[in-house]
Amino acid sequence: MEHFPHLKCLYFEGNAVVSLDGLQLNRELVSLYMHENCIRKMEHLSTLRNLKILNLADNCIERIEGLEGL
Repeated sequence: MEHFPHLKCLYFEGNAVVSLDGLQLNRELVSLYMHENCIRKMEHLSTLRNLKILNLADNCIERIEGLEGL
């Protein structure tokens, strides 16, 4: 995702994604739709200070961390 640093909205639902790693450089993200994936750990989001909408419904989240900056 480093090739799209000015990305504002990302719809990536239903793709069997297992991690949020790689989104750290997308600091301009306002909306992130990652529902219906296989994410177990909510992390790597602390740099997304503009994030207003986060949809992680229907994942397998067991652990939440790294949200201090939100």
